[in-house]
Amino acid sequence: MIGVWVVGSPGCGKTTMLRNYIDPFDTEFVVKPKWTLTNNIILSGHYLGKTFDGGDTVPYNAFKESLQYWSSFLLANEKYSVTIFDGDRFSTKYCLEYVNEFADGCFCILIDLPNDVLVERRKERGSNQNANWLKGRETKAKNFFNMFKNRDRLILDGKQSPKALSEIVIDWINTNARTIVETE
Repeated sequence: MIGVWVVGSPGCGKTTMLRNYIDPFDTEFVVKPKWTLTNNIILSGHYLGKTFDGGDTVPYNAFKESLQYWSSFLLANEKYSVTIFDGDRFSTKYCLEYVNEFADGCFCILIDLPNDVLVERRKERGSNQNANWLKGRETKAKNFFNMFKNRDRLILDGKQSPKALSEIVIDWINTNARTIVETE
């Protein structure tokens, strides 16, 4: 199992990109703690097409319970070869260390966008979060990303379409991440 974190500023398109992996004919939702199982991918949180979706559906105080469920019940299912952790709640040193105990490899993807584009996207989705809070989330995402070795991380230009980003991520996982895991 490979663990992949997708991080970036609020509104950069993490969850929108990850929705491209949902197969309407092969998706199961773990109600509590919240996980979405689709194709050969495990996604943190629920992907239901809402404004705040994915990892944002997991309460901050439930991420440890979610990780315990993952390691106890989801990890052993050989159908799934990748777990993708979306956003802020799972972007912690604790989470990385926990997953690293079980995963064959851990990787991180940062979706980067200029501030003016982020401001416009947040307006479009009706987001009115505090500027200091937003800056804190951006700093946290970048600090978490910097915990990974250069070979274990990827920066994406968030101005690309969500579909294009999702294709780049899958290609990167299948070529770079799997190669690193297989050679170690």
